[in-house]
Order: sequence, then structure tokens, then C-alpha cells
Amino acid sequence: MSTNIPAMLCAADKIKSRLDDLLPLSVHDSGEHRVAAMLYLTIAEQFAAVLHLINGKFSSHAPIIVRSMLEELVDLLNVVHDPKYVEQMKYDDVRANDILFTEINNVPEIRESDVAQNFLKDEAPSTKKTRTELERQGYRDVKMIERFKKAEIAFEYIGYRELSSYSHSRLTTLLARHADPGFLYLRYHEDEPKESIASTLRISVHILCQAARTLHRYTNLTDSDVKQAIEEADAIWEQAQAS
Repeated sequence: MSTNIPAMLCAADKIKSRLDDLLPLSVHDSGEHRVAAMLYLTIAEQFAAVLHLINGKFSSHAPIIVRSMLEELVDLLNVVHDPKYVEQMKYDDVRANDILFTEINNVPEIRESDVAQNFLKDEAPSTKKTRTELERQGYRDVKMIERFKKAEIAFEYIGYRELSSYSHSRLTTLLARHADPGFLYLRYHEDEPKESIASTLRISVHILCQAARTLHRYTNLTDSDVKQAIEEADAIWEQAQAS
């Protein structure tokens, strides 16, 4: 596979521009369609952020953004497959906030602050109520692997776990990012190996195009509009891979 990073970056930028030509979108008038559109726009913005990081010589941090892109793709595909998944996303939000409020309440030095008091007074009761109501309807915490399965991209889960290692202070990631192979000095503002940068670009392009394939499901775009744009994007990427 190609590791011609300048050619791949140029192609990625052209793909972003071609898919951006499909915007602005006229979104179908329903909550789940608007959520799907917002997920797509987030993925597209994050793709641009990946390119900025790589162009700015911060390539070892780009996988953190790609991980988020993949999470949003999972949510997007699940919303497209099942509009009720929006309620799962709502449950995820209130569950996370309810856990946060419980943790705040259990730590005196945090609980006594004015900010915490406002949260506990104004938001905690309604959050608990909404969580309870959704749990009565059968909503629960769903593991990420189950979300990948539901989205029918379970094969992407291994890559997701690998990308997740960049988001936390794992020793192996810190060493890969900053340690000289001979441990003679620590690296700073140095790019990853070309193979790693190329892999990050391939994954991010794949996610963006996979997300774009759903556009006709919740906007005024036709299936043929989307297919034509994706075919052009594929041709641009194949040319870069051959260079």
C-alpha cells in the first residue's frame, strides 16, 4: 500500500471538497433524521480536523479524532437502521449525567461548591426521573461491541480498540509517541512513521465515505447523487494509492 503521504493528503482534501459539494442539506422533518444529519456533519468536521493535525505535524494525535469518527459512524448507522436508537442515545446522556451527579454528591469537597450545588439542585432530579422512565421502557447501558454489531460493522471493532489506545495515557502509546528507539532522548513534535500516518488516513477516508453513503436516507439527496460522489471519491483515492 502507498505511503506517499503528500499524495494521500491531497487526495483526502479533494474527497472532502467533493463530498462538501453535496452540502448544504435539506433534512427530512423528523428528530431522528436531524440527529443523523448532525452525526454526518460531525464526522465530516472531524475528518477535516484529522487532516489539519497531520498537516501540522501532530499525526500521533490524529487517531484520537479518528476514534471519535468511528463512534459517530456507529451511532449514525444505528439511527439509520432504527430510528428508536435516538432514545438509546438520550438514555446514554442521562445515565452519564446521573452517574456524574451521584459521584459529585459522594465527594464532600466537590459537593459543597456553588457549581455542584446548582447541578444537584437544578438538574439532578429531572435527570434521575428521565433515566428511570427510559429504564422502565427497557433501555440500558449497551457495550460498544454490541453497538458495532447492531450497526453491522462488528469487523471494525478491533480497529476501534486500537484507536482507543491513543486516547488514554497507555504506556505503550506514550513510548511510541515520544521515546527514541534507543531511549537516548524524548521526541517532541515529531511525526509518526509514514506507515502509521497512511493507515490513519485510510481509516478516516473509509469512515467519511461510509457515512456519506447514508445521506440519501435522511436528506433531499437522491441515491444516485450520493453514489456518484462516492464513486468520484473512490477514484480519487485509488489514484493516490497507486502513486
